[in-house]
Amino acid sequence: MFVRIWVLIVKEFFAIWRDPKGRVILIVPPIVQMLIFSFAATQEVKNVPIAILNKDGGVYARDLAARVAGSPNFSRVTYLHSDAQAAAWIDSQRALLIVHVDAGFSRRVAVGEPAAVQLLLDGRRANAASLVAGYATEIVSRYVGELGGVQGVVAPGRSFVTR
Repeated sequence: MFVRIWVLIVKEFFAIWRDPKGRVILIVPPIVQMLIFSFAATQEVKNVPIAILNKDGGVYARDLAARVAGSPNFSRVTYLHSDAQAAAWIDSQRALLIVHVDAGFSRRVAVGEPAAVQLLLDGRRANAASLVAGYATEIVSRYVGELGGVQGVVAPGRSFVTR
């Protein structure tokens, strides 16, 4: 079966190769695509618009929000005040990421209890969203690690749930 397919591929290749226009079709488009896509395809995301929904006014929540806002990958940072605003920003594609810090975050961190940070991502741009999620997860992980060192306790376990 595979031999027949291979023979058919070779036959079609030679048929196209005999025609001068066919040679151009075989050679030029892959070279042009290689040149264009090498500049267009990147695994780096910069100048991403994000929003921060900080329902906690405590020191730890403000510090985490400042670290996220200070990242060089996130250029336009907007502070939101309600869940409805967050939903509207995601739906209208004004923000690719929303960092949601719930009320009581600083209190839980201060007493050593597990505290949650929610990252809401726009899945319509899946590749960019996964890269941005990686950046934000790294920022949160470093912050948790530093908190453990400052408070003199072992850093609490980190768990990330993707849905």
